[in-house]
Amino acid sequence: MMLLFYAWRRTGADPYRTFNALGEDYRPLNRPDAEARPPRFPERVRSVLYAFGALDREIELRQHQKLVEATGAAAAAAAGRAR
Repeated sequence: MMLLFYAWRRTGADPYRTFNALGEDYRPLNRPDAEARPPRFPERVRSVLYAFGALDREIELRQHQKLVEATGAAAAAAAGRAR
């Protein structure tokens, strides 16, 4: 699932098509003459995308918090040297 998440996060790839090895037109990549296979349960795909978005937001918040802590520590160190 994490591989699908990182593929979605980095490239915006559709997790349903990636997982099922489908092309842009929802046909299997190894059988382009086969019938298209769109998702039977689109709400599941939307749920996965919502979860991916929530996880992405959580990662961004953690990275931001680390940045704030690092800049705060650097500022405190600089203030201590200035005294």
